[in-house]
Amino acid sequence: MKPKIECDNLFPQRVWKTDLDLDCKELEKFVYDLEKENPKGVIKSNAKGWQSRGLCTNDYTDEIYQNLIQNLDRVVNTCAESSKIPRLAIGNLWFNINRGYNFNRPHTHPKSVLSGAFYIKAEGNEGAIEFLREDNAVNFLPEIRESSFYLSASMKYSPKVNRLLVFGSWMPHWVEPNISKFDRISMSFNTHVI
Repeated sequence: MKPKIECDNLFPQRVWKTDLDLDCKELEKFVYDLEKENPKGVIKSNAKGWQSRGLCTNDYTDEIYQNLIQNLDRVVNTCAESSKIPRLAIGNLWFNINRGYNFNRPHTHPKSVLSGAFYIKAEGNEGAIEFLREDNAVNFLPEIRESSFYLSASMKYSPKVNRLLVFGSWMPHWVEPNISKFDRISMSFNTHVI
């Protein structure tokens, strides 16, 4: 007879994903216009590539921008609620353009609760986002052929137009180099408790 065993999943790391139905062609134009206004952009975790200055949710009144914000807010708070996190507000956001061999170094998002990445332009092979396991489990677990949530040292998500990923801001991650001939355009954001 098998013993009755209970299992608690301690300190789970969650990555939520959903596909939105936004006009990404209009958002793409919006981002390229932002780049024209400030061609230098800012340098944070990006190696080469372009990143906009940090923006607030009310910086632009364009319908396309506000529709994006409303969709992000709805999804983020659904994710927060599922994890018993209080209601959140988007604190800051920024847009990214990664061209040939541009990437983002490993980083986290301090002073935030949940963060996210939304893909505006991507064919799927412009560099995946990879979440890195931070505990020492990889030093103890056996080598595996198939990844699993319990045994993996990292997990990758390929970019896809209209795909939104939401994750704990403390999770280390990076973005692989874009080795395609296409631009990858994404938007990232941070949240705080209201």
